[in-house]
Amino acid sequence: MSKTIKVMAALLLAAFFTAACSLLGNGTPAPVSGTPNATLTALFDLSKPPVTAQPNLVTATSIVPLPTVVQPTPVPVTTSTPPVLPTTAVKTPGAAQARSGTLMKVGFLTTAPTIDGSWSEWRDKTTLYPLASVVWGARNWTDQTDLQASYGAAWDDTNLYVGFKIFDDKYVQNATGKDLYKGDSVELLIDTNLNGDLAVQQLNSDDFQVGLSCGNPEKGVAPEAYLWFPSGKEGSKTSYKVACVFESGLYRVEASIPWEKLGVSPSKDLTLGFAASVNDNDDASQNVQQTMLSTAPYRVLTDPTTWGWMTLVK
Repeated sequence: MSKTIKVMAALLLAAFFTAACSLLGNGTPAPVSGTPNATLTALFDLSKPPVTAQPNLVTATSIVPLPTVVQPTPVPVTTSTPPVLPTTAVKTPGAAQARSGTLMKVGFLTTAPTIDGSWSEWRDKTTLYPLASVVWGARNWTDQTDLQASYGAAWDDTNLYVGFKIFDDKYVQNATGKDLYKGDSVELLIDTNLNGDLAVQQLNSDDFQVGLSCGNPEKGVAPEAYLWFPSGKEGSKTSYKVACVFESGLYRVEASIPWEKLGVSPSKDLTLGFAASVNDNDDASQNVQQTMLSTAPYRVLTDPTTWGWMTLVK
C-alpha cells in the first residue's frame, strides 16, 4: 500500500470516530417540527391515570306515578248473602223486630203538608238516609257524579209521606205505567206486617211494591204512581199523590200514600219492613233500568227479609 493511500485511510477513520461521539450525546439534537399527537401523548403520560372510555349510558326517565283513582266505597249487590234470620215469625204487636240495615225513623206531622215536590214543610221533622248501595247495574254506575240520593219519611194519621233528593247527571224518563222503572224513578217496598212474617222470605198480600215517577215535563207527561204488588191490586194509583221539583243537576220527589190503601192503622212505634230505592236511565234512546241505588244493601225484590225496616216515632 502506498503512503498516500495510508494517509487517506487514517483521515477517514478519524472522521468516523468523531461522528460517533456526537450521536452518543455530546451534541444537541435538531428540533422536530410540528406538534406531537395529543392522543399518543396522553396515552403515554404516566403522571395521569389513563383515560377510560365511558359506556354509552342511557339516563332513565323518572317514572311519573299514575293519578290516584278514588274508588267508590264497595257496596253489596243482590248476590250478597243476607243475614240469617230466625225461622219462626215473631208476633208481638207493635214491637220493633230486627231486620237487616238501619232502623229508619219516621217523624210525626201535626199538619198535613202540601204535596208540591219541595217537602220543605216537614224536612226538619225527619232524618235523612242515603241510598248508598248499588243493588242493580253496578257496572253502569260511574260514581256519585252519575247518581246519588237521600231519602226521608214522615207520617200522620192519614198518610205516609216520603221525600227524595236525587242528584242525577241526566234525567231520562220516557216510560209510564208498569214500565216506569225503566226510566229515572223511585221505588218503595213496604212490608205492612213485619212482626207477623218477620222471617218469611217470599212476597205475600201484605207486601207492597210502589213506583213513583216524575214523568216527562218536556213532553207534558205528569208525575204518577204505580203499584206492582200485590198483583191483585196492580195498576196506576191516583190516590197516591206525587209531585216533583227540578233544579240544576238534581230533582226532588214528594209523595203521600194513604194508610188505608196499605191496610195499616198507624200508631207510635209501629214498625214496618221498608226499602227505598231510585232507578237510573241515562240512555234517552231506550227504556231500560240501568242502575238502582237503595237504602237496603242486600235488597232482593222477592225476599222481604232483605228490605230493611222503619219505625213511626212521635
